[in-house]
Amino acid sequence: MVNTSALANQLKQLRLRSIRESLEEITLSAEKHHWTYQQYLAALCDRELTGRDQRRIENNLTLSKLPLGKTLDTFLFEGLTSINPA
Repeated sequence: MVNTSALANQLKQLRLRSIRESLEEITLSAEKHHWTYQQYLAALCDRELTGRDQRRIENNLTLSKLPLGKTLDTFLFEGLTSINPA
């Protein structure tokens, strides 16, 4: 039997936050669907990579200090004669 608190501590030390947060969910799904070890590991790695990408994007948006909800569709081109809206 795996000591879940020790495993959580190891994942924290390895900085695998997304795996640590979703370990129980993915483990239950793997048991339910009879995944192979490779499928289980791939699901954990995919969750970690997805989480890292999401946190990177959120961090970059925060650091950019851009107003939320701004898009090119809402940009006002009237005052800028040197930029072609197309």
